[in-house]
Amino acid sequence: ALSPDGKSLAYITEVTPEQIDLWFSSVDGSNKVKVASGRNMATESWSADGKQFSYTLSESRTKDRVFVVNADGSGRHEIPWPGATVFLVMWGAGAKSIFITGYEEGGSTPTYWLGDADGSNWKKVGSDCGMLTDITADLKYAVGAVWRGANLGIYSYSLADQKCMPI
Repeated sequence: ALSPDGKSLAYITEVTPEQIDLWFSSVDGSNKVKVASGRNMATESWSADGKQFSYTLSESRTKDRVFVVNADGSGRHEIPWPGATVFLVMWGAGAKSIFITGYEEGGSTPTYWLGDADGSNWKKVGSDCGMLTDITADLKYAVGAVWRGANLGIYSYSLADQKCMPI
């Protein structure tokens, strides 16, 4: 994942089948910083100001864990969230809010949550509009896709109305 200013990169390397490392570096490969290790991790997204980065740690038979870390690799902390499986973490404007597309425990329908960046004040803001992959800075609309089935297509989702609209 390339930072918003285009100067930094977050990436994952597979050290062994049992260990994956998350790294930050400059785009030219210099200034490498190892951020975290785990069995299954996914890079998520940079905050719009590029000061923070989110990633997900997934371990078998446990709930996915969301983490936030500063751009220099410091300040790593877990963000508690109400769902079970993360698909994508997105930041609201000013890095004050986090929007997650994922699944509830035992669920198979994409579900959406919005909360404060510190992991508080989560609210379920909808479900069943495909895998939402981007959100407007004002947190009013998200967009995404349904990749298979009868409703295949691109959709816009209104958080206020909880309405899914084909594009």
